[in-house]
Amino acid sequence: MKEFPDFEYLKSLAETDPDKLEAIRKEHIDHLIKRAPKRYHRTLKGLQFRLSMISRRSSSPVNSCVIMSRMMLDSFFELNDRLNKPPEENNEKTEQLEQVNNLIPFPVR
Repeated sequence: MKEFPDFEYLKSLAETDPDKLEAIRKEHIDHLIKRAPKRYHRTLKGLQFRLSMISRRSSSPVNSCVIMSRMMLDSFFELNDRLNKPPEENNEKTEQLEQVNNLIPFPVR
């Protein structure tokens, strides 16, 4: 894998050759996914697909950035809830996860 290009080069590509910039972006994302543990490949490819669709369907780069930021915040808040709320407050998703993962709930003190 080649070294990641510097910002000025990427900026100039955005202005002069967006297709080449997109090819570099895809190459580096694919490389990162391949370096991840195999058990995460499907999830990462799915996430990348969702991000690509947001980017493709957005009316502008700023719009896609806002949508992706919301998506990240939603994920963060869901994780925060799962980690910090007692299981009985975590709605049905906690029960479903416990069944799927065969988790044994510990009583809240």
